[in-house]
Amino acid sequence: MAAPRLSILPFLQSWDAPQGRLTVNLLLVPVGDPAQPLGPPTAPAFQGTALRLAAHISDDPGRVATLADVPAGPQLVDLAPPPDQAALFDWLRAEFKLTQPETVHVRSDDFRLRKYLPLSYRRSHGFVAPKTPLASIDDTYHCLLKCPPPPARPTPPETDEMSWGEGFAVLLRQPPVARAAGLIHTVTIDLPEPAPGQAHPGGWLFFSLAAGHPFAAEAAADPGWAKLYATRLPRLDRAEPRPVFTATLFPVAADAAAAAGLGPLDQVFPEAAVFDDGFAKIVHARQPIHADGSAEDAAGG
Repeated sequence: MAAPRLSILPFLQSWDAPQGRLTVNLLLVPVGDPAQPLGPPTAPAFQGTALRLAAHISDDPGRVATLADVPAGPQLVDLAPPPDQAALFDWLRAEFKLTQPETVHVRSDDFRLRKYLPLSYRRSHGFVAPKTPLASIDDTYHCLLKCPPPPARPTPPETDEMSWGEGFAVLLRQPPVARAAGLIHTVTIDLPEPAPGQAHPGGWLFFSLAAGHPFAAEAAADPGWAKLYATRLPRLDRAEPRPVFTATLFPVAADAAAAAGLGPLDQVFPEAAVFDDGFAKIVHARQPIHADGSAEDAAGG
């Protein structure tokens, strides 16, 4: 199976309770130069190609959505290329040296970020212990600041070359520009009409390429040609307006067997549920009391 050529990521924006309608931002990310064929030489380019996507809606929030378990519904969304798309990609090509090949980053224990949890944070709520080994509450952080640094690792030579993925990241810094490039589209999806007095129990929403789309031949030849992601839906009642938010995305596998290979998701499920309204649960800020910003008392300790 070749590497995916197009990623489709949905982000919940709002819930119109009386209409039973969700507003969703779709992020489309192609691989490589968008003006070149997206796959074999006979494939269309991402630039200038209109896409048609099918919405998949699940009503089982306790089970990760797969293509086998959640078939496409009747709702289709048409995404037309914006009029300034080609001009923006031409500007990006002229402004940056987009010659670096796309690479897949591999996780390594040699490159990990750790975080110190300050005393003020621990006192702001019922803190018991860090939930991850990458967070510390002892003097490890302060020691690393004051102890001699380890020998520097050899750094790769500096270059002004970028990949197209990095170029798309430049556009995504300004959402209106990303929209004009066809990377972000806003769509609306109507949830199925519930039984009287009932609410949608929650579940999953994702999008796939609809039948007859311009990349049908490429997707049929390689099921992994498009990388799909699902967003969790909270319980949605037409009598109760509420905010919605995509805290995390879940990769969509072909079936349950393939989903099992994604690894344990026990820690991801709670995060998707707890933050499905988009609000932080613990707001923490601290005013430095010493010239040393890491000090936690007036004595500098």
